[in-house]
Amino acid sequence: MPNNAALYCRLTLSQQKQQVAPLDWMEQVLQQRQQDSLLRVAVPTKRLSPTLIEIDGKQLVNFGANDYLGLSWNSKGLPTIRPSATSGSGSAPLISGYSQYHSDLESAIARFEESEAAIVFSTGYAANVGTISAIAQEGDLLLSDSLNHASLIDGCRLSKAKSIVYPHNDIQAIDEILKQHRASFRRCYLATDTLFSMNGDLANLTEIARLAEDFEMTVIVDEAHATGIYGSHGRGWVEECGLEDSIAVRIGTLSKSIGCVGGFVHGSQVLVDYLRNFSRTYVYSTSMPELVAWNAAKNIQKLSKMNAERSQIRETSKGYRSRLISAGLRVPAGDGPIIPIFLESSVKTISTSHRVRDLGFYVPAIRPPTVPDDQCMLRVSLSIHHTEEQLDKLIVGLVDAVK
Repeated sequence: MPNNAALYCRLTLSQQKQQVAPLDWMEQVLQQRQQDSLLRVAVPTKRLSPTLIEIDGKQLVNFGANDYLGLSWNSKGLPTIRPSATSGSGSAPLISGYSQYHSDLESAIARFEESEAAIVFSTGYAANVGTISAIAQEGDLLLSDSLNHASLIDGCRLSKAKSIVYPHNDIQAIDEILKQHRASFRRCYLATDTLFSMNGDLANLTEIARLAEDFEMTVIVDEAHATGIYGSHGRGWVEECGLEDSIAVRIGTLSKSIGCVGGFVHGSQVLVDYLRNFSRTYVYSTSMPELVAWNAAKNIQKLSKMNAERSQIRETSKGYRSRLISAGLRVPAGDGPIIPIFLESSVKTISTSHRVRDLGFYVPAIRPPTVPDDQCMLRVSLSIHHTEEQLDKLIVGLVDAVK
C-alpha cells in the first residue's frame, strides 16, 4: 500500500489539475501581448493581381508582398502547363523526394549564380537555419548582425559555436570583436543579410570582406531580398560589390523576386555535398513540390534578362523615399524595394496601419519582437507593377494617417 506522503502528493496534484488547465499560462501571455499592441493574428487574403489583394471583402492596394518583380504570377495555370509534375514530393530528398525537377532546379541555380553547385531547401528559413547550424561548430566563433533575419539568428542559436551579436552594420565593432576573440577559436564565421529584410538597408560587404581576409574569417550571406534586384545579372549584392570570389557561402530564397517558395545555397561542390549530408533541415524535411521546383527553374532563367525591371524598381525606390521624406515621414535613404517608415510606438504603428487600410492600402505594421523596441515601422514593399497613381495616393494616405 502507498505511504501517506505519496498519497498526499497524488491528491494534491489531482486537485491542482482540476483547478488549473495546463495551457492557462498561454492565455495570460497572449492577453499581455494584446495590451502591448503586439498580438499577431492570421487574416485570410485573396490576391487579385500583382498589386491588389482582398481582405475582409475589401479590395486594397498591396504594399506588403515581396514579389518585387511580379514573377509569382507566372504560376497561374501551371497544373495545365506541366501536368506531369506532382503537387507534392512525398518524401525527404534523400529518401525518394528528390526528382529530376529538383535536380534541374539546382542546376539552373548553379548556372545563374555561376557556382560549381547548388542545393535546394523546402523554405528559405530552412536554408538559413540548416546551413549555419551545420557549418559553425563547437570551438568556432560566429558573429551575427543585430538586425539579421530570424532564420539567421535561429541558425546561430542552434549551432554549437560561440555566438556574438554585433551592432547593426558596425564595422568597427566587428573589428574589435575579432581582435579580442579571434585567436581563441579554431574557425571564425560571420553571418549577415545583404539587403536587410525590415529596415531595407545594405550590408557593408566590402569592409566585411576585408576583415574576413585579415582575420581568416568565412562570410555567410543571405541574399534573400537582394537576388533579382542587385548585380548586373541579378545575382544580388555580392555580385554588385564584386565579391563573388571572396564570399564562400551564399544563401538565397525562391520566395521573393523569384516568385515561388523555397531556399537554396550555392558555392563549391564540397559545400553542397557537406550540406546534403549534415544539414538537418535538408535531410529531415520533405522536398518542395515538383511543380514549384519546375516553375522556380523557369523564373530563374528570366532573372538575368530583367535589367530594365531591376533599374526601374531601384529608381522608383530612390525617388519615392525622397518624396516620403519631403512629406515629413521618417524614412532612410536608399534604393532597395523595402522602404521602412519609422514610427514612435507599437500603438502608433498599429493605428496608422489600420487608418491606411481604411483608405484602401495594405501596409503591414512591423513591431517587436520582429524589430527592436525603438524601430517600429510600416514596411512598404514595392513592385514593378505598382502604378504612379497608386504610389501618389499612398503618400497622401500615409501623411493623413500619421497625423
